[in-house]
Amino acid sequence: MRDVALKVLFNLLVMIYALNAQASDTFTWINTNDNSQFLNEIKSAFSDELQPDNPEKVKPVVPYFYKYISRLGSFHNSRLVIIGYREHEADKPEFDYFRAFSYDVASHVKKEIEPKGYYYRWSFVTQAAFEPSSIPDIVFKFFNCLECESVELLASFKFEAKENLWKRRIWPDKDSDLMIGSARQFGDEDNWLYDCLYKIADFNADNFADIAIRCRETGETTRKVKDDVLLYTIQKGVSKRIKIKDKKALDQISNVLCEEQSSPLCKVK
Repeated sequence: MRDVALKVLFNLLVMIYALNAQASDTFTWINTNDNSQFLNEIKSAFSDELQPDNPEKVKPVVPYFYKYISRLGSFHNSRLVIIGYREHEADKPEFDYFRAFSYDVASHVKKEIEPKGYYYRWSFVTQAAFEPSSIPDIVFKFFNCLECESVELLASFKFEAKENLWKRRIWPDKDSDLMIGSARQFGDEDNWLYDCLYKIADFNADNFADIAIRCRETGETTRKVKDDVLLYTIQKGVSKRIKIKDKKALDQISNVLCEEQSSPLCKVK
């Protein structure tokens, strides 16, 4: 009898948790390890995306037999769904790639987040309010490829309340992915080495977050150097990319970028 009562209590708590997550005015990450009704609803909606590949249908592309919900976010009746893809479940997870979807639980409409992309080593960074919005952006980083001249990129998903839809934020010039690091890039003139730093903070004191990125590109043979500090910000509803040239502003941003960092870009005090 006690076991039955505990089971009923557990199911009730799961239902309350799901209802609270659905009605919450804040964005909530849902535990993808819990076998809850809330999670099972998403698994059912994305059953096609979670089906193992048929080798005959995808060849010569490598089939992925293990697909799983890596991240599940909830805001009102909208879901942010990150699906992971791996050749075999026992393989190392660092070779996984990810796709991102927006799902409306009321209309049962699911859409791959635009612009579509494959995210290698997707990882959550933070939530950041770049402009007035019902909820902050979900900021993440990823690599554009593996076992290649890979570039590490920073991007974010923003919620479009009117469409009840998640999208990638677009910065100038029509750029959704900001470089924050890179492997050696091989070129005809030279091979290029990179040192980069980035930080998300309110750099212009407008009570909204900005992104500052500094990248130094150095020619391996020619020793040519290109060193830029870029500020990505939204001012009066307009997205801007500002190349910082003023020495005072450069010093101020560099000091913030170098806080608790041991990068070659930071002076040793």
